[in-house]
Amino acid sequence: MREEVPGTDLPYRCPERHIQSDKTFCLGLRYLTVQSEEKARQWWVQLDQFLRCQGVAELTRVWPVKQALDHGDAGKHHERALTLAAEAGMEEEYASARLGEPSWLTDPKLHLFDKKGSPINGRALCPRGCKRRARGRQVRTLRTNCDKRQLLVDLAYAEDLRRKALDQYWQHVFASGEKCCRTMRGCPLAAHEDQPKGDKEGNP
Repeated sequence: MREEVPGTDLPYRCPERHIQSDKTFCLGLRYLTVQSEEKARQWWVQLDQFLRCQGVAELTRVWPVKQALDHGDAGKHHERALTLAAEAGMEEEYASARLGEPSWLTDPKLHLFDKKGSPINGRALCPRGCKRRARGRQVRTLRTNCDKRQLLVDLAYAEDLRRKALDQYWQHVFASGEKCCRTMRGCPLAAHEDQPKGDKEGNP
């Protein structure tokens, strides 16, 4: 799906407004093949939601936070992180961490997982400050004794993968030479374009 003449009412291309490099609209993480009446209804619902979000973006210059997954391969990691956060009862905590608030979830000094995402440093304290009763008093729980350890590590690992994949996505966009449409606040492409030339090239 795209505008009949791309760029007429919506930007020609805008990652932050989910208009892809081929000028098509990104309607979801998975491509929906319309092969039945039910699938057709789903497709129209997705398109309707996309256009409503475009209206919000036009007025506020911000895409509704809860109405999209991250770009490119980061989307699948974002989806997994949201599922894990819901299972752990940490939706708000995860949302804050994703938006850049300081969090144990994104603190590399804690060394929660190895390169494959498996839990490590089990004798260290639980990063969430969990406590248990021992000898008549409350004591900090070790990671290895935390009932949710695997779940929390999986969440932190998914968020780490999301951030790396999203950074790779934007590096690809920067290298493509695409120009920002300047319709969205906080767009990484606009920030990249506004950098002094030396900073873009990594020079002092």
